[in-house]
Amino acid sequence: IYFVDYFLWRTFDKVVQQNKSMVSKEWNNKSKSFLLLNGKPDRPNRIRLLWKLKLLLERATWSLHVKEGTYKQCRLQLPELDAKEFDDFVKQYNRNPDNAKVMFQDNSLHYGGIPYDVKMFDECLFRIITETNINLKPTPWLTEKTWITILNKLPFIMAGDLGSLQKLKRFGFRTFEEYLPRPEYDDIKNVEDKLDAIVENCKFWLDEMSDKEQIANDVEHNYNLMLSIAQKNKSMLEGICTAYHINPARIEEICTTFDILGNE
Repeated sequence: IYFVDYFLWRTFDKVVQQNKSMVSKEWNNKSKSFLLLNGKPDRPNRIRLLWKLKLLLERATWSLHVKEGTYKQCRLQLPELDAKEFDDFVKQYNRNPDNAKVMFQDNSLHYGGIPYDVKMFDECLFRIITETNINLKPTPWLTEKTWITILNKLPFIMAGDLGSLQKLKRFGFRTFEEYLPRPEYDDIKNVEDKLDAIVENCKFWLDEMSDKEQIANDVEHNYNLMLSIAQKNKSMLEGICTAYHINPARIEEICTTFDILGNE
């Protein structure tokens, strides 16, 4: 049995090996804004978190993709708003900051995260990573959202499954919670309380981020560690090819990173 972290491998393959997108060369620790990129919007860590952050969005680069097929599901995430208030919110905050090629489906959407506009990462102080789920899975699921962030040398606040930071730590990554006023936020089981803690942490980093020298060391450590893990995966896949008399150039046939729904 061979194990490869698929989303880490796909991010490395598409960005580093195939050059589908550029990568930030260094962390912009002088920035005054944050990054909040959302995929499928009808989840509490997507549209509801964005709504909770609305007073801070003038200092953010964000995306929101509410279309007809997801309108009703998104409305359920904001029961405080009546129909007009929700419609006004969607009209005001729907945004695609880098014109990503999002595939809209009947009741959903799809975007594999790559390619992206590196300027979004160059111009932000940190990212709130709105992972696929929040507090849903028994085992945390980390996708390209996390790995793209690490590859672009950004510190982050995780809005994902319980234990996401612990999972990253088991890989050896540094996860930044010790620099935040609510360091326990990732382990909060009540979703509403967790979102509120994320908002509190976000505001603190915008207004009072300190320890920038150590954070800079952490983002470099994470970047180098991710590349190291990806190179080990590549060597393992090449070894499998050699063992079974397959041309190592055919790794893509063994562990494909092609997006069957049409993204690059």
